[in-house]
Amino acid sequence: KKSMTIYDLACGHGLGGTLLAYRFPEIKVVCVDLERRPCWVTYREAFEKFGVKAHENADSVTANLKFEVGDLMTSAFGPKRGDYLMCLHGCNELSPFVLKTALEHGTGFAVMPCCLRDGMMGVSTTSSNRNWGIVDDTARYALQVGYLAGKFSCSKVAAISQFITNRFLIIIGDSQSNQSSLEGNTDCQKDTTVEKCN
Repeated sequence: KKSMTIYDLACGHGLGGTLLAYRFPEIKVVCVDLERRPCWVTYREAFEKFGVKAHENADSVTANLKFEVGDLMTSAFGPKRGDYLMCLHGCNELSPFVLKTALEHGTGFAVMPCCLRDGMMGVSTTSSNRNWGIVDDTARYALQVGYLAGKFSCSKVAAISQFITNRFLIIIGDSQSNQSSLEGNTDCQKDTTVEKCN
């Protein structure tokens, strides 16, 4: 939808957001991170030099792209219903925060969790005395992502090639299924941190 905004959250170098802005020139794309890295400027300059404008009247190739500096978890970040949140390699608490934000604001999302500390979400993959546990990192990661997807009633988990990254699972949802999941789950009560299901 042309009225939506795509947010590339904790965007790092911002290549994901830049590619989306070029692919969808009628949609506003906002890259957000703690700092704007020099690579982001380089990517934008390259698209301006070698890219093709969506139409003759366009001001630039990436007129729909901007960068905002800020900390998502402490700022007043608030997307509107129908926007889309993307978070690639969101470390630790950031992935659950983005999923919670998507549910609360009725947005779509694609979240690729990265470093999920053992026990961070109340799920441990080892015993306290280390007598048992999931030693394989890929299996541990898949278990934690699956738990996170289920906790937030996500509609899909997809994968990219493990040759690209060892953090290869993407939790996907849209605003319609998010709203119906939240409304249809009478066992869930909201609190200020995460969705709690009985």
